[in-house]
Amino acid sequence: MLNQKLAQELVEKASAISGYNTHITNTEGIIIGASDRTRIGQFHEATSNIIKQRRYCEYTAEEAAKIRGTRAGSGSPIFFRENILGVVSISGEPNEIRKYGELVRNQVEMMCEQAFQYEFMQLEHRAKEAFVQEIIRTSDGTFGGQFLGYDLTIPRIAVLFEVASRIEPFSIDQQRLREDIMKVVKSFSDKQDIASFITSNRFVLLMKFDPTYDKVQSNQIIKTQVNHIREAIKSKSNSDLSIGIGEYYSGTHGLPNSYKDAFLVLEMLKKFHLNPGIYHINNLILEQILNNVSSDTVKRLISSPRMVNLFNNKHQEIIKTFRVFCSNNLHTSKTSRAMFLHRNTLLYRLNKIKQLTDLDPNNFSEAMQLNLLLNLAQIHGLLNLENEKI
Repeated sequence: MLNQKLAQELVEKASAISGYNTHITNTEGIIIGASDRTRIGQFHEATSNIIKQRRYCEYTAEEAAKIRGTRAGSGSPIFFRENILGVVSISGEPNEIRKYGELVRNQVEMMCEQAFQYEFMQLEHRAKEAFVQEIIRTSDGTFGGQFLGYDLTIPRIAVLFEVASRIEPFSIDQQRLREDIMKVVKSFSDKQDIASFITSNRFVLLMKFDPTYDKVQSNQIIKTQVNHIREAIKSKSNSDLSIGIGEYYSGTHGLPNSYKDAFLVLEMLKKFHLNPGIYHINNLILEQILNNVSSDTVKRLISSPRMVNLFNNKHQEIIKTFRVFCSNNLHTSKTSRAMFLHRNTLLYRLNKIKQLTDLDPNNFSEAMQLNLLLNLAQIHGLLNLENEKI
């Protein structure tokens, strides 16, 4: 537990308290952390005597001269749960440094306890991450579930969160953010909900789900709970979140299938340039259909005689107008207000679309055909509209 890196950190903090040179030896008497780094690796003979007596010891300059690798000062055994990890020593005249001996030892032991707790927490996090990776891919995590205290017979659905943070990946700040996020999630979750980060900016929450409830009602309850988590994280981190909710599936492969849904939601949010928010897989039915259309099919459709003229860079303004027209449910007055356009200008542009494509934007069926094709063209990179979101 007491390695060179930790020992050096402890020494630097202990030296700041006493103002004197400090070093730490392991139980073999080797200096593994020191204010004077040239002493690291040297043998400190007094350590064996301090460990044997299991108490604070002092050495004058005359006494130290007779002991290999030892200087005037004091040494205290470092106890951790009744076991000795090593010795912390302070260099100086015993009369001057005596008042710091107990203080430094207590500080070092407290920091050892904190380091142990942190390492234990990290091991627990890693165990949970490995467990979650296993159950979202294979659904087989019975042993890990028992070890971590989870009942895997409870029905669950997968909710996948993506944090839009500007913090540098794998930095200390990101580690703190991850810890804060997990605290927020825990405060809003049932003890049988399972949460873990799976990438640097994505974490999954496997939530309890009651399949006997009405599906619409259940999904609304889940969205409400997830929104509480989202808002709490946003206020704490100043980062927005995109959230995908999977469908509930029974049986052995239920959770992996639910996770695939949630993962697909986040992928489609990027592909279709949708705003950050909370989306259930069933909220993206149209996007799922469009997602399965091949690029070759789209290329063939937009290169047809009646479409090729529209997909000309000269007509971006007309296409944007049509998209706003669709988002306003084909209402000319609402579209005019939204775009600050005169009604006659809007009608001219809509009529131009009909001339180019032989599809009437005022006809619902024909407008939907054209809108679907524009969506397909954009997600396949065949239509580039600046500052445009689908």
